[in-house]
Amino acid sequence: MKKLITILLLSFFVAGCSNFDSTTEPLSNNSQKTLIKMPSHSKTMVEETFTRSKEVNGIVGDTINFNFSYISDAGTPVNIYGTLTIPAGAFQYTTTIRLDLNTDDAVIDCYPTPTTFDKPLLLDMTHEGLDLDGVDNSVDFYYIKTDSNFESLNKDNKVIQYSNGKLEVKGAKLPHFTRFGWTV
Repeated sequence: MKKLITILLLSFFVAGCSNFDSTTEPLSNNSQKTLIKMPSHSKTMVEETFTRSKEVNGIVGDTINFNFSYISDAGTPVNIYGTLTIPAGAFQYTTTIRLDLNTDDAVIDCYPTPTTFDKPLLLDMTHEGLDLDGVDNSVDFYYIKTDSNFESLNKDNKVIQYSNGKLEVKGAKLPHFTRFGWTV
């Protein structure tokens, strides 16, 4: 019996020390991903960044809706819209949350950063009017750690519609604030 227990303990020790990939951990991916570019805006447009801010009590929770549109230099409409849902109990204080969208890349910058949450915030966001020529189904919505280091996010769904240049993420779970965006 002692021999069997020793063998079992040794097996658990060896298994516990071995390397394995955890499917519950976010996936880091550094394999030459690039951000999806936004269509160039017309020369008459002054704003290059759209900002939406709101004071939020994290104990109570809230939602922040945003909508940003412009006309590309090709004369076509470009729309970015969505909702950030802050569930009750996501954090234990009141703060001003700021969301920045720009006309360079299909990204959203979320502030204040660094901020980590007790419960993940949920992001639904749509980009319409993008040029998706040459973009395949590998396009996805990522946490952007650095310009060359991306990490997958848990999400409910992603939608790609090539006919109207639409990328949509539904239920992206944001464990913290930073930069998030579409890559290929």
